[in-house]
Amino acid sequence: MKKQIVWGWYLIGVRAWRRLGPILVLLWAMVPRVQAHRLDEYLQAALVGITRDSLNLQLSLTPGAAVASNVLEVLDADHDGRVVAAEQDAYAARVLSEVSMDVDGRPVTLVLQSSHFPLVGAMKEGFGLIELEARAHLPELPAGDHVLHLQNRHLTNISVYLANALVPDTTEVLIQKQRRDLRQTELFIDYTLVPTAARTPLSTTLEIPDQKGSSVARRYLPAILMITGLFIVGLWARRARGGSQRDMSVPGKGKPDGTGAFSRQGKWGAVNFAFRFKVGGPRDRSGGGQQ
Repeated sequence: MKKQIVWGWYLIGVRAWRRLGPILVLLWAMVPRVQAHRLDEYLQAALVGITRDSLNLQLSLTPGAAVASNVLEVLDADHDGRVVAAEQDAYAARVLSEVSMDVDGRPVTLVLQSSHFPLVGAMKEGFGLIELEARAHLPELPAGDHVLHLQNRHLTNISVYLANALVPDTTEVLIQKQRRDLRQTELFIDYTLVPTAARTPLSTTLEIPDQKGSSVARRYLPAILMITGLFIVGLWARRARGGSQRDMSVPGKGKPDGTGAFSRQGKWGAVNFAFRFKVGGPRDRSGGGQQ
């Protein structure tokens, strides 16, 4: 019986690979093309996080191999083939000076919090990622609707841009709408500050504490996922074997297992056995208990 079970699951895996294998191979073949079309562009991706009293800006700058020399010409000021800390700081300051942000038309000042620069060799190959993180302090804003405006003007002649808002990690801020220009050098975020009296702690919306203080979701989620996964696998296996049960009672298609039922022999024997079994014994397929 153990061999039948192992063989049954092996065949399930084979069928799954036959169906999904070509798709995976196609996706793998597309990866180099996806990477290649960025080699002649300087990809600048901006993510904006909004809280009640601050703005957080994350910039991910990736120069393609064909334009890396243009970026290094600005980054490596003395052109000695090395990018030292002073040159990194100067480049980060230039980027932030060419990125502007304002809330309701009032400009805010971005202050660099952290930076990461790749090796020069990685940049020349098109795999170097420059990461900058900056923060701006906001004055006290009233509850209600506000508009944040971001504009990126850094090296516009060789760059492509992406801009998006991060999902707020607090219920104090609600993102209503995002608007961008065609190149995404500009981003407008319409958001709402919730009044203090209407705020609800985020944890109470996601967890239901039990008597011992742990959340019900955290306690029972693994079991729920496991049961759901087994149920889906069972349905898939039952569908995969098609109408095999229709010919189980035809002479030559199966043999009695000693309980009045016919056990399907062959590649789906283990799966059929699992589905016909229930608490209290095997299912009586003789229709009335005839021997």
